[in-house]
Amino acid sequence: MKNSKLYILIALLAALLSGTVLLNSNVPETDSTEPAVTETAETEPKTDETDGTDRKETEEDQEKPEKLVYEAVFLDSEDVKEVFRDIRGDDAPYENVPSSYHVTVYYMPDQWMQKFYGKKVSVVCTRYQYGEVPDRDGELIGNEGVLVELKSDDPELQSYLDASEDQIFHITGSYEKYPKYTMNLDFSRGREISYTIEGTFGVYIDGGKIRLNPYGSDTDGQ
Repeated sequence: MKNSKLYILIALLAALLSGTVLLNSNVPETDSTEPAVTETAETEPKTDETDGTDRKETEEDQEKPEKLVYEAVFLDSEDVKEVFRDIRGDDAPYENVPSSYHVTVYYMPDQWMQKFYGKKVSVVCTRYQYGEVPDRDGELIGNEGVLVELKSDDPELQSYLDASEDQIFHITGSYEKYPKYTMNLDFSRGREISYTIEGTFGVYIDGGKIRLNPYGSDTDGQ
């Protein structure tokens, strides 16, 4: 009798253990297979869209037309300073001295004369003068400069320079308020001088660029 009770007890324990195993087998495994990278991939910025915006702005900037301000013969600053030092010493008569020098040939030209850009031009200084000249409001202001002649070995460029009949070619040495009024000086009463320096024909573009060759190479303008 005792053996049969023991047999029944063992059977019950075996059944109980079997049920526990079955119960554990129905528990789902821990969810460790979710694609975590999927969410990251969706939230990353789209490189194509960003690049497209930047590229569009660059193209629009490049399409802006360049405005010609003046064509001129651009000079080496040290060459010009040496001329003025030899004429009147280091002390300029007026407080404002240009940081760079040029001889204006055409102001606000109608077209690009690129075939002449980069060509060398001899600048012959013939007279020195300084004094007071009237500005557009009639106020007297001081200017200093030298009268010059422009010479080129290229006959076509020389004709183009000579065609600017209304220009008084000059280099401003110093000024009280505005350098542009140097051309109003009475150079016929100035001191005769004889200096020749070499310059390069080019164009000044709105925004501070100087173009010195026909292929559109730019340098910083002054």
